[in-house]
Amino acid sequence: MFRRAAVTLVAFAVLAACGAANAQSLNLRPIIGILSQPVNETAGAASRAYLPASYVKWMESAGARVAPIPYDADEPTLRSLFSSINGIIFTGSFIVAC
Repeated sequence: MFRRAAVTLVAFAVLAACGAANAQSLNLRPIIGILSQPVNETAGAASRAYLPASYVKWMESAGARVAPIPYDADEPTLRSLFSSINGIIFTGSFIVAC
């Protein structure tokens, strides 16, 4: 009887430890995609796109992970990205003067 209880207790401890390890490896932080902006080619920039650091820092300070979304990505790439993110930020805007 004692041996059976000990084996059951050890088995329960092993299962609990495995469950705790899996729970610790699961990342519940959302992944937010941020749309990049094109860079003016006359500026002589080394790349064609720009991702504002302020948006990245803003999302990371809220606990999210950030995935850049290229502004000129083709449809299959966008579909793949959109299926793996939890939200999206469309950067940029314009001001209309009245």
